Amino acid sequence: MARKPPTLKTVKKLFALSGNVCAFHDPQCNENMVDEKGNVIGKICHIEAANKKGERFNEKSNDEVRRDFDNLILLCDKHHIETNNVVKYKVDVLQKMKEEHEMKFINNKFKVTDDTIADAIIKYEKSYTQINTNIGGIQVNQQADTIINNIVTDEKQELTIIDGIFNYVLKQLNEGIGKDYKPDVNLNLPDKIKLNFKSTDEQEAVVEYFKYSFTKYDLIRRRFEILDTEYQKDIHSHIFGVYQELKTNSLSNLDILHTLFKVFTPTAKKGNSIYMNLAKAFVLFFFEDCTIFEKTKAEKIQQTKLDL
Repeated sequence: MARKPPTLKTVKKLFALSGNVCAFHDPQCNENMVDEKGNVIGKICHIEAANKKGERFNEKSNDEVRRDFDNLILLCDKHHIETNNVVKYKVDVLQKMKEEHEMKFINNKFKVTDDTIADAIIKYEKSYTQINTNIGGIQVNQQADTIINNIVTDEKQELTIIDGIFNYVLKQLNEGIGKDYKPDVNLNLPDKIKLNFKSTDEQEAVVEYFKYSFTKYDLIRRRFEILDTEYQKDIHSHIFGVYQELKTNSLSNLDILHTLFKVFTPTAKKGNSIYMNLAKAFVLFFFEDCTIFEKTKAEKIQQTKLDL
């Protein structure tokens, strides 16, 4: 299983307490983590490696602990490499280094712009797909995966995050990402389509939707997975609630799917073919992950195992 990236909330805190400088000291390093143009140049590193072959890997730990704030430290390229020396830089040494560095900025937190946040997310995603981040030492999430998301607390929180996901995907597509990798395949998907859409015409239509949303769909999946767990739950709940409401209107499953496409197209982008296709990909992601529509027998068994 691939390691889990840190959440938005975690990376926000990590950069806020960095003072925008490398955490290495003895001697103190003054290399910036974000340059004057807002480009992320630092590295988010694991103290205890996220993968078995990494340095300081702890068999007794788990994925959630490994990606937690306490196990992450911001370093420059030079000191990321230097701390590969596990004899000199044991876990307790790096933990102390991190703690002492962050205490310096507890009352003077580093602030970054929204543009920097977007840049950080894109750079992280590129490196995450291109590198199987086991580079021999402190593991790199090559870059500010998520430096920060502005936490929205009003009733528009879910839609704000959804808009952010759409914007992220558009930026990825503009940069050409998605052309050199193959998304994971859900072996249950053909059965799920047949289960929920009875006629051949309906099944073929849904298959076509997946076909045309292929790259966008997988980018949405990857972006969604790095959201804070509570945000993920909020969005799942929101999508499921809309779906359940539509079910009470005696619509066919295909009509429900079409209505969901419309609901999740941003209001200001109605009629925009790019955003309409993004909305399709967004809804299909939640179709495939079992949030909406009936589950196959295999999916129900898998869900039962996850709930145990």
